Amino acid sequence: MDKATKDSKEEVLVAINTRLGLIDTETDHENRLIQFLSDKKVLLVFDACEGVLTGINQLWHQLRMQTPRLCVLATSQKSIDIQEERRIYLEPMLEPAPNDTASESIALFEYYAKRRGGNFSVTNENIEQIIDILDFTDGLPLAIILLAVRLRTISLDRIQVELRDSLLDAASGSQNQDDRHAGLEPCFDWSFRLLSRDAQSLFPYLSLFIAPFTYAQAESIALGTTSLPGPLSDSDEGNAGKTLEELVDASLIGFDKERYSILKPLRAYGEEKLQKYAKGAREVFINCLRELNSRNELEASHDKENMYQAGIYAIDSRLTSSEFNFIWRKIDEWLKSTGRWNERLRFNKELLAFINYIDNPAARSWAGIHYAESLERLGKPIGEVIKEYKGVYIPQNWLLDPRDHRSAYNDIETEVARKSSSLYFAIGQREKAFNILDITIKRLRSWKALSALYDQLGQLYLDISKPEDAAEQFNKASQLREEKDQANSWMNRGDVFLKNRDSEEASDAYRKAYELFEEKGKTPAALLALSKEAKALSFILDPFQIEKKYLDLIEQCRIKQGKQEAALTEAEFAQHLERINKLDKAESHIRNACAELEEYGDKQAFARTLQTAARIFELRGKWSDAEEAQKKALSILRDRGDRNQVIVFDRLAQLYDAKGDSLSAREYLNQGIEVAQNIGRPVDRARIIQSAVFISIWHGSFEEGEELLAKAISEFSGLGEGYKLHRKRMSSLWQGVHCLTELQGEKDIEWTNENYCIAQHAIRRLGAFMRDARNQKTLAHRHHQLTEKFEHAPVWAAISRNGEGSAWRHVPGALEQAQTCHEQSLKVFTDINLEAGIADTLYKLGKVWFERAKLVRDQQGAENVYSGNTGNDVNRIFRLLKHYRTLLDNRRRNRQTARIANKAVSYHRKSIVMRRRIGDDVGLALSLLALSKAEEMAGNSKKSFQVLDESKRIGRLMDAKKTIQFQNSKKFVQDKASKATKDFLRKHPEFEERLDRSV
Repeated sequence: MDKATKDSKEEVLVAINTRLGLIDTETDHENRLIQFLSDKKVLLVFDACEGVLTGINQLWHQLRMQTPRLCVLATSQKSIDIQEERRIYLEPMLEPAPNDTASESIALFEYYAKRRGGNFSVTNENIEQIIDILDFTDGLPLAIILLAVRLRTISLDRIQVELRDSLLDAASGSQNQDDRHAGLEPCFDWSFRLLSRDAQSLFPYLSLFIAPFTYAQAESIALGTTSLPGPLSDSDEGNAGKTLEELVDASLIGFDKERYSILKPLRAYGEEKLQKYAKGAREVFINCLRELNSRNELEASHDKENMYQAGIYAIDSRLTSSEFNFIWRKIDEWLKSTGRWNERLRFNKELLAFINYIDNPAARSWAGIHYAESLERLGKPIGEVIKEYKGVYIPQNWLLDPRDHRSAYNDIETEVARKSSSLYFAIGQREKAFNILDITIKRLRSWKALSALYDQLGQLYLDISKPEDAAEQFNKASQLREEKDQANSWMNRGDVFLKNRDSEEASDAYRKAYELFEEKGKTPAALLALSKEAKALSFILDPFQIEKKYLDLIEQCRIKQGKQEAALTEAEFAQHLERINKLDKAESHIRNACAELEEYGDKQAFARTLQTAARIFELRGKWSDAEEAQKKALSILRDRGDRNQVIVFDRLAQLYDAKGDSLSAREYLNQGIEVAQNIGRPVDRARIIQSAVFISIWHGSFEEGEELLAKAISEFSGLGEGYKLHRKRMSSLWQGVHCLTELQGEKDIEWTNENYCIAQHAIRRLGAFMRDARNQKTLAHRHHQLTEKFEHAPVWAAISRNGEGSAWRHVPGALEQAQTCHEQSLKVFTDINLEAGIADTLYKLGKVWFERAKLVRDQQGAENVYSGNTGNDVNRIFRLLKHYRTLLDNRRRNRQTARIANKAVSYHRKSIVMRRRIGDDVGLALSLLALSKAEEMAGNSKKSFQVLDESKRIGRLMDAKKTIQFQNSKKFVQDKASKATKDFLRKHPEFEERLDRSV
């Protein structure tokens, strides 16, 4: 009906009779049609009848009584408005999911692409391009069809380019088509011409909303302000609402519950109208959003999206500072909180170019900082990011200004120093990182700036495992802050406590930080404190309680901060589940976290989470998934130039070696060693060299392993005091490897207790990199392989077999294998009366029997409380019987637990006697601590406490000497005894008053 020239009943009758062949000049059109329809069952179809709705309405009222079997189907953007009318709204096609080739919109696109003899088909290679193209259409079928038929003459790549320039031009149709379907613009023109003048004026203004908007926002745009009037500013009160309803009735605007929305093709059409007839509309839009924001009416996510669009318009239009300053920082904060790093990068880049036109130095500085920060989060090379931070504009004349400018200068200078130091630290330039902070501290005087810089220094010291130095810096920061600003200080104290493995103190500090952050309304920081508290508590609380705490925290993050922060917390939760060996749940959560972070584009966090995922996949035996995750992480870290890539090279080498691909393993090791020499930390260099040594030795190349270590020690000797610790560790490992090398081919050797300690350390270090991954089963198999290599040297084989037994002890259901390994080793050591070996093996056997007792204890029934007021009499009887049966079972298990624990006690006592005799103070302390736990398991709390007290006494009296295993054996024993005492007092507080000194 789009050919009709006027909206009348006569016009409609002529069109119907013409199509039916009923035109007769001597007969009235209406009577002729009624005669034809009166005895027939007919479906009358009107297509595109927006222009003749009044005529159809009038004709229906004439026909409905005389043609009872007539049905009408009409397609229109407006309702015909008759009583019998049933409306069916045609929604746009659904947006296809990634790789969803069965989507209706993709099917329509493919059908019309092929319709005119094309050989086009949807494949895995072009599916992403097609989905990108369909995103511009918002599911509008005509737009999809017009774009699809263009594939006869141009490529998908070309269509994508044209869509970014102009959607309306890209979706222009053939000249041979119906005028109204020759393109999107003619189609929209048809509907636009049917609108009232007010609706035609308002629609282009509303097309500036990129996201759904409210009635109040639409009315604000329609009326405008005193200085910038809107399109309906001269209209009567209430006219804006009527005009909005007209646009909804015309299907140019959609309405869902409380918000209105416009499809992307229609928005493009509206903006075309603005360019021609309302060039000042963008200023009206920005001005109205500024006023709405000043009244706190732009808080929903859709409102922030529209505010972001206003910011882009302001930059494009080169508006003045006063019209734009109100909005840019809020936009940046929103883009950051939602993880839209690419958009944040573009926004700040455009902002930097725009700021050259306005007098706002602070905005220029912060835009530069935010641009550099976005580059960092997107995984760009760290050198490039550092260059951007160096180029941040810092107005030096502000430093001399006694007013607010000086405070702004301090904030900017502090932020640049903090960010730059952390980046230099990330690429291994540790001295430069510390120097930047030291120089900035000397230059600034603001307590706020100095406390932030001291905090940063403390974090760097924590990263290099110097908690005492970190605590000193954190204390300096704390002294500068007022009482109400101590939240960050409490957070830092928690970090130090956690580094020192004092989980209880750490959790208390994080809880205090959380409360202070909550008081000040700092939600992100408060949630971070909660997350750290959960991590600290995971080492001391029941796993079920921690699981619930983490799940609640993830939900809070999702509600208050969005999916990205929730994903980061979920990744931490997965790490906790990995620690407690709930690997199936850990895998589920880490996969979800990876998917969310990949979607949000935060490559820095994504790489970190991928490494966690790879470790979990390894433990689950999913080697291909682990390999894929590590390679993705490596790709991101290499692009950034991040030193952490050394760790990934190391893990990939170990992974390929475990799979039996020694060639690929050595290739990754060599690449890792090369990277470690250029940008790695000493600990990374030491780690990957050790991995190379271990892999060489596992494959029987003892001499090659010794050469690698000797070369590394030589290199580290020339690097100064800062590398002394790593040099010592490698030297101690070299002693063991050298001993292994010398032993090759020798069958007889005189074994002493000292030689045993060296050999045991060498064997233990060989399994260190597998133990780090908590892959105990693989470690057990490795030790078994090594044991077979030592078949000519029974003592070495026994030491290696002890390592195998220790690994089996940590594998669920493998205590029998562990016991067998230790008993075989004990026989070898007893035969040659090697006391250090006997004592060590007895200690390990005691730990095996302790694990057996713990298994029996953990099988106790949980239903220990009887509630007699639930259910009827029969149910109460059954519950009572079940209750008593549980009690009896638990008593039987308690007796069984005590019996098995006493077996562990026996082994530990024997090892204590032996270690006293040979003067092994560290071993004696470890045996006493193990005995204490076994006595407690056997129900002898008093004896357990006495043994603990004895271990503390030994720690106080022994010398702080260095051994092959420990740099400071006294500190090691004291820390172990202190932690064990705290754990004991947590369960038995009644013994606290009997302590001879505070813990």
